[in-house]
Amino acid sequence: MHNRHAYLDLKARVKARAPTTLGAAVSVDERMARGLDALTQALGREKQRDLVSSLLIAMARSADDGAATRASELARAVQPFLANPDQEIGETAAASLWILRNIGGLTGLAHLLHDDDLGRKLAGGRVSTRTRAFAAYGLAVAAARTKRQEVPEFVAHHIARALEDSRRTASSDLQAACVIALGIVPMGADEGRVSLRTRGPAAATTFEPRSRAAQAALLLRVLADDERPAIARAHAPDALARLGDGAPTEMRAEIARELGLVLDRQQREDDGVVRGAIIGLGRLADCDADAADVAMRATLKRALDARDAHARLFALVSLAQVAGRAGSSDDPSAVQSEVQTILMDRLVRGKSRERSWAAISLGILERGRASTGQKGSGPVRSALRRALHDAGAVDQAAAIAIGIGLTGDKGAIKDLLKKLADVSDPTARGHMAMALGLVGAEEASSPLRAILAKARFQPELLRETAIALALIGDADIETKLIAELANARSLSSQAGLARAIGFAGSLSSAEPLAKMLADSSLTAGARAFSAVALGMVLDRERTPWNAFLSIGVNYPSAPASLTDGQAGILDISLRIRARGVAARPRAHMTPRRDDSFAHRGDRGRLRQP
Repeated sequence: MHNRHAYLDLKARVKARAPTTLGAAVSVDERMARGLDALTQALGREKQRDLVSSLLIAMARSADDGAATRASELARAVQPFLANPDQEIGETAAASLWILRNIGGLTGLAHLLHDDDLGRKLAGGRVSTRTRAFAAYGLAVAAARTKRQEVPEFVAHHIARALEDSRRTASSDLQAACVIALGIVPMGADEGRVSLRTRGPAAATTFEPRSRAAQAALLLRVLADDERPAIARAHAPDALARLGDGAPTEMRAEIARELGLVLDRQQREDDGVVRGAIIGLGRLADCDADAADVAMRATLKRALDARDAHARLFALVSLAQVAGRAGSSDDPSAVQSEVQTILMDRLVRGKSRERSWAAISLGILERGRASTGQKGSGPVRSALRRALHDAGAVDQAAAIAIGIGLTGDKGAIKDLLKKLADVSDPTARGHMAMALGLVGAEEASSPLRAILAKARFQPELLRETAIALALIGDADIETKLIAELANARSLSSQAGLARAIGFAGSLSSAEPLAKMLADSSLTAGARAFSAVALGMVLDRERTPWNAFLSIGVNYPSAPASLTDGQAGILDISLRIRARGVAARPRAHMTPRRDDSFAHRGDRGRLRQP
């Protein structure tokens, strides 16, 4: 579900919404300061694990991108928690340090990553593999978000060193984490003369990061090293594609060739690596006539007939993503029309699962058309409406609805409302609600409010409906949610309401949430959820703190440190829910690449950050 943040832009929409009546007229800075004070005071007095973990993340989110002096002060407050005997609290503290973007804290993260003497002193003993992986993610995201030029070099050096060292250990998770992290670090795109064709694990035992080419050379060695675990190699193609974006022409073309070669040898290659290459090509290619882009698009079209079923589905999404980038082309319409023909054929003639993916991909294509200044396609919108009408399975109808939502087709509102009324599955209804929000269906306010009023014990439906109401500009949504949270008694309803407030609420929610946090008559779980929501509404960023890690990742090959549904870095703020709320099992929603709003039933459900 993490990829939705590339499409929702909720922070901007909530900010633009008419002010609510919550709270007195108080300046933004004062509300931010009061909320942060409430969090720091609670951290000083609370001991319960869930509450402390929630407070650490919320406090870091609240201070993120704020005054440097305050960030340094909060980093000093967080650091003692690294040595907490409770591993979860120690890991959460490590995550909090990099969310704070406090440069002084990066040295400590590097020591944790290497599990050296200073790292063990910070952690109060041997640093766990998961904490080391968290440190790698944190260093990378901090480097990606800073404007200080020396930080990426520092971070790339330490991640690359850990990646090389980890080859001598049995930790496949740490290797995968380092590969993902190295792709996120934005080194300078100069013409550093480092051969990307260096092969073999022993080709270079040291790494001197002076350019993006040096990073790419290391990642290519990982990709070519059959002795590396497949889970690490599976993330090398997308990490390379990230480095190729904005790189010099020659380097970008060489990365494109290497990703194409993965598809050429797919019969003897690990399926996860092949999927990673398809994701990477979807990230890197565009619509122009450069030889590299023509070749990448041709490779993706060949991937539609790949051996692996997931690879074929991934290729649909990647083609749609490519069609949304004009590159140097003044007229991308020819490529967009070709991709449209492919996707429309799969929507009409494909198997059930393929039709679901094709619907999502058509929505992505239409979003891309709009971003390149092209007019939306009437045939696409008509085809999606017919597909929604004809869909028998609720999973398929839900995926098609999201595809419609991504197109912004207001002409489909009646069809969406009818499906919303016809289906009873709460997950499918949540997708229908989200689609209505995406198209800006103001006339859906009444039925969505009715659903919200009855969804207290269906946290996912409650969250999706609240987000939908926020998307269509319901000015009263946070007032209703705050009142509901104050009266909620079950952990399930508290979880859903808190996250709904976090997504749909504005700074006006900060004061009532702070009061709940300080209310000792409430359970620790209720106060923890109020802390989660408070951190979300105080967060200044337009996208969540973990967006660099979560959007467009090769999820079927995700290391547990990234996400396993409970203890990964992307799951960290929902651990209380995982322990306290027994979510009923259900089959995964298609598509499963998490390119939209899907569940992954085979490896636990992906949850919102």
